[in-house]
Amino acid sequence: MSRERMHAEVSGIKDHTIPSGLEALNTFPVVDRLVRSFTREVIQRANSSPDYMSWLEFECRRMNGLFLGTSPSTKFERGAWNSEDMLGDFIGRALQINGETRLAVRDAFMIHASRAITIMQASDGKPDSEWQKELDLAVAQIREALLGNQPPLPSTNPL
Repeated sequence: MSRERMHAEVSGIKDHTIPSGLEALNTFPVVDRLVRSFTREVIQRANSSPDYMSWLEFECRRMNGLFLGTSPSTKFERGAWNSEDMLGDFIGRALQINGETRLAVRDAFMIHASRAITIMQASDGKPDSEWQKELDLAVAQIREALLGNQPPLPSTNPL
């Protein structure tokens, strides 16, 4: 099995859970839900929380530990893909992030948070469909990289 597709092996998984009852962290719906939930929290907290930066650092590190398998999880099942050597290396290359592979997911979520805030700030007065499309693209980029797929190219639309 190729390195790129190893993480996608989901035989025996039904409804994105495995026999142990844990959610498979290598499936589109699970990763998409996690990224969208993170994005929603970022947007809600960015302008209203005095401790936003410490919260963001904690959440990005938490996602790093979850996706790279360096912290325990009682909810998600991780596979061989969820490691520094595989996912950490791939996400750094796919999203063109310079840094340590052991922190690549943290860095990717930090960049994603910054992009989501930039999109929301630039959306003032724009139709919902315009900024939502940009936000969906930002979500797709990190989600696809977390799944080991080549992410879509970033938009050149400044909003």
